[in-house]
Amino acid sequence: MKKILPLFLLAGLLFTHFKSFAELEKIETVWLDSKRQVLKSSEGATHSRDLFRNTITDTYYVEVVSVKQNTDTLYWGNYSDRLLTTEHGAFKYFYFNGRPESEGEFKMGSKVGTWKRWNFDGTERPDRFYSDEKFDKGARTTNAAKFPGGIDSLQKYVNSNLVFPADARNRGIEGTVYVSFTIDKSGTVRYPEVSTSVHYLLDEEAIRFVSEMPEWAPASKNGNYVDTNFIMPITFDLETTPNVGGAKSASPIEKQTKQ
Repeated sequence: MKKILPLFLLAGLLFTHFKSFAELEKIETVWLDSKRQVLKSSEGATHSRDLFRNTITDTYYVEVVSVKQNTDTLYWGNYSDRLLTTEHGAFKYFYFNGRPESEGEFKMGSKVGTWKRWNFDGTERPDRFYSDEKFDKGARTTNAAKFPGGIDSLQKYVNSNLVFPADARNRGIEGTVYVSFTIDKSGTVRYPEVSTSVHYLLDEEAIRFVSEMPEWAPASKNGNYVDTNFIMPITFDLETTPNVGGAKSASPIEKQTKQ
């Protein structure tokens, strides 16, 4: 027998639902390219971004969706300012396959509290906790983003975690896939995309591998953590790459010019 909610409870749920929508005033929809830069039209766009203003808190909510992946959500979240420079409030990020990647809170641009995390295949990863501490803005130095342990540790990580797809090996498919991605100001890998493709079997494994890399030490400039863009070459070689791990090369990592 189906359970029927009491009318007063159902009315309360509906009121809460519509109230939450009434708080959001839509401001605009814009088109974005692969680097998340705003375009004048939908031509060449990879994503669209809806922007709303919360009329009660005077903060801003955005949702970015892919226009190439059946409008899957890339991320949604809250900002303190109209220019979307400072994350402030709840955020949730997604892999390109539509599964959630991480979810938690920002406080004036910094992650705080417990962040839930998931692997590319949807299984849970250990939570991360971020203390509510401000980065020392008195330092006037520039530091590049770094994989934990450096480039040698990155190569070891590749050797242990990259998988040569069995179907690709059986079909004699090999080559170097170049994956572009961003290390954001919290050290998390964001927006992995294939910039130079070989075959979808190798492309998908390269994206999976990059998506699941551990957090880096983020780059900083003039005392502030900043996003950094990278391109990683990942070589699948039939003669030298074993079935699990052992990519011929995942270095050097070529740094792109920050937009």
